[in-house]
Amino acid sequence: AFATSPVKCDSSKCDAAACKKPDCKCGTHKDACNCCDVCYKCPGEQCVPLFQDKCSGSNHCELEAGAAIITGARGICTAKKALFDTEHHG
Repeated sequence: AFATSPVKCDSSKCDAAACKKPDCKCGTHKDACNCCDVCYKCPGEQCVPLFQDKCSGSNHCELEAGAAIITGARGICTAKKALFDTEHHG
């Protein structure tokens, strides 16, 4: 079963010293509770939005067409595509 509710956090119980120190190729961000560092996913890596995976830089988690985040769909971190290009809007 998958949970889609936000993580319940108590900022007064954040023990940053107890957090694992991640070894990340593409940088870190704070977890859902804004306590521990977790790795950004690098371009080309698998990502699962339901699990709060975040892609590095301006990349995003691209899911297959028709995939549903609420079912735990997996995607790949890729560069965001431009909304307009010179071919159509030159």
